[in-house]
Amino acid sequence: MARTHGTIRPMEKPAGRPGGGGRWKWYLIAVIIAVIVLAWVDGGEEPLHPIVQEINVPEAQ
Repeated sequence: MARTHGTIRPMEKPAGRPGGGGRWKWYLIAVIIAVIVLAWVDGGEEPLHPIVQEINVPEAQ
């Protein structure tokens, strides 16, 4: 007697999502690359400015 129920079958793609729904991965990769390029172009560095401030020191006795 052959059993037909309880057999393992491969998963099917959900209906109504052509392309498998993996398009959001490409959008995420594009956003990450855009952020990296923006950070590389901008550099995030500014020139150093010396801190000049007068300090009152009490005189020694």
